[in-house]
Amino acid sequence: MANRDMLSLSAIARAVWNMVAIASRTVRLDTASPGVIKLIQRGTITIGVGVASNTATITAVVTANSVLANLGSYISGGTTDNAPILSLTNSTTVTATRWNNGGADVCTVGYQVVEYY
Repeated sequence: MANRDMLSLSAIARAVWNMVAIASRTVRLDTASPGVIKLIQRGTITIGVGVASNTATITAVVTANSVLANLGSYISGGTTDNAPILSLTNSTTVTATRWNNGGADVCTVGYQVVEYY
């Protein structure tokens, strides 16, 4: 009976040791870890009739750590030749520019800027 109790205690000790070993290998993500999102900003930019481009002002980001996404656009006349291109012009400016340098339709485009640590 004593041997069986000893084996059980030994098995418990191994299990506890394994849990401690696993816990010590756990990776902790703190706020400054690469790949962790720091800031997400969304908005729209409207380009008026006969206007080639327009801008939106955002909270300052580090451009090298940021990604700009086009969330889609609406063009009042339904033409595709006025589809805008987005660019992160600098740390505080998103620019929407039409292909045809100022069309006859109003164009609204959505954007999203994600900044990572």
